[in-house]
This record gives sequence, C-alpha cells and structure tokens, in this order.
Amino acid sequence: MKAGEDNLRSLWVMIPTESGFVDIFVHSTEAEFNSWNSVFHKVGTDVELSPSLAYQRRWTDVATITSIIEAAQGIDWSKTISLAIAGMIIALIANFFRRKTRQ
Repeated sequence: MKAGEDNLRSLWVMIPTESGFVDIFVHSTEAEFNSWNSVFHKVGTDVELSPSLAYQRRWTDVATITSIIEAAQGIDWSKTISLAIAGMIIALIANFFRRKTRQ
C-alpha cells in the first residue's frame, strides 16, 4: 500500500469472541513503524472484552482433541461403514461354517 510517497506497514490482531472476532488494525508509515511497534502490540494484547462477549474455552480447544476431530473429518464415513459391515458379514459367515464343520 502507498499513502502518497510513503510505504505503509500494518499490524492486524484478531481476538476470538463468542459470536465471531474482534479485528484491530493499526497502520503507520514504514519509516515510523518501528517507533510505534511497541504501542501497536500493547493495543492488541491489552484488549479486555466484557465477560458476555469474551471467548469461553471448550474441550475441543485442546490440540489433541482438535487434531483427532480434523483427522476424522477427512474420513469417507460411508465407505468406512460399508467396509465394516462387509467385514462383519464375512466374520459371521466364517463363524457359521466353522461351527458347522465342528458338528
């Protein structure tokens, strides 16, 4: 981006809430960015939302749980269930013939 002849630099902070996100954008010229950088970070990290708006952590926020959920979303469940049912039918047929040969 350019404002006149000076290049602009920006910092974007995204804070999760119960109903979406609060976005904070701060901009300065490239020449002044370093002098404003600590102020920009303080503005972004010192935001305190009201308790009714603040994001409430959930059990799915745990990285292990989230990775399991994400992995499960990539599974073709119709194919998996079909293969499981076919395997159970084959096991039942094999068990039937095994019992029949023992008699």
